[in-house]
Amino acid sequence: MPVYNIDGEPISADGNAVTVKRNDLSMVDDFLSVARSYLGQTGMNYSDGNTIFYTDQPTTGIDCSTYAMLCMMGYSYEESPYYTKQYKNPDSWEANTLHNWGISPIQYKISRYIDGSSPTESIHLACQIARWMTERSQVVPLGNGFRDVLPGDVVFWAIKKRVSNEWWNPTWYLHISHIGLILSKEDAPDTYEVDGTTYTWDKSKYPFKHTIIEVYQEQAGGSPCQNNRWLELRQEDPTNVYGNNVNTIAMIARPDLGALRQLTTN
Repeated sequence: MPVYNIDGEPISADGNAVTVKRNDLSMVDDFLSVARSYLGQTGMNYSDGNTIFYTDQPTTGIDCSTYAMLCMMGYSYEESPYYTKQYKNPDSWEANTLHNWGISPIQYKISRYIDGSSPTESIHLACQIARWMTERSQVVPLGNGFRDVLPGDVVFWAIKKRVSNEWWNPTWYLHISHIGLILSKEDAPDTYEVDGTTYTWDKSKYPFKHTIIEVYQEQAGGSPCQNNRWLELRQEDPTNVYGNNVNTIAMIARPDLGALRQLTTN
């Protein structure tokens, strides 16, 4: 199925044909300030399917999609129930009016499946956010060494199992299993180090280094919100149990932070 950007232009096969509009930098800075507020916070624990968007009961559970939606809605850690302990009906969440870019995909109902079946589910999963953003955001070209990817972009992975190499969720939209945000973009280093081993960065292939901020299973005593991975590399990280890396990126989307807010009503 063809994928189009916000202007109705098709994304070419090599991913180089589309120019994507930039967001206002002050909005991006504000958006990423909200995202950073969750870093290092230990008042949360990774829990797949038991988060504040699933229940109005006390919970410390957070997952990758809950985190991404909280950020897109403009709720910092200090404004979230993980800090305030004020829980509410999951269907009542709206964008934080303190930010003029906040959007609320959780207000929509959409299918998680490739064929569009069961379209009455509230948006909870990364694949559902991706389907929502495909229709309402700009799709960023994946080719050209990720040169067009900017901080504030939203990245989706279609993760494969390490042993069988099968899709983790083969029936879900674009096979998507995970979501993260692009936190920063900088010139690629000459070398990088992982677990004490130094590797040479292939700058001819990837001229930039994009740091990801995301939620996944935390280390003992740590925080589930982390920013120690890069878009370009697997990094051979033994703690990276899903193998999220460039080979399983399904889509990168750029929310129009100034315009999407007026679309987030049923």
